[in-house]
Amino acid sequence: MAESSNPRERHRSLTRRLADTSAGYRSWRKWQAAVRDVLTWCFVPPLLPPEEEGRIDRGRHRIDLIFPLSHDASGFWDYLRREYQSHALIVEVKNLSEAVSPGEFFGASKYLAPTKLGVFEVVVTRQELSPHALEQQVSLWRDDHKMLAHLMDRDLQAMADVKLGGGDPAGILWAKILQIRRGLPPARPPTRAPGQ
Repeated sequence: MAESSNPRERHRSLTRRLADTSAGYRSWRKWQAAVRDVLTWCFVPPLLPPEEEGRIDRGRHRIDLIFPLSHDASGFWDYLRREYQSHALIVEVKNLSEAVSPGEFFGASKYLAPTKLGVFEVVVTRQELSPHALEQQVSLWRDDHKMLAHLMDRDLQAMADVKLGGGDPAGILWAKILQIRRGLPPARPPTRAPGQ
């Protein structure tokens, strides 16, 4: 799909695709493409274009989206590299019509290790995390040092809004990291990343 080079039209097109895609298995490809395109608009550059359905661990595991960090990453992306040994933004996309269970959330963490692509991952869902999945999210950080940030439609919309306004959408990821480190429930994200 050819996207407009006009930022307002691009924003409108991307956010409409998010809103118009129904939750559930039948729409997972359409949803993953919409998520990919919003994150690409927001983060490429400075990140490199994403690889879809990327393989790791000698092909044993598949990751929905892998956005490699540039070798000269700075700001928030350098922070991810230093703090979470990240070599890419790893994104797991779950177009479920129900809340993500703790088991599904924990399953997304199997891709994370300092010897792999790092210990930071974004899990994008259509629903809030269940209370048990929220506990799992904090526990994964506290006990296993794996940072899984959770995004929903409204977060992607907010990222696109920040991008359109000339800001840095990485500030929303920064807010998610702070929530997890503090062990707090989701709150309104700031729009600035560290060093901005």
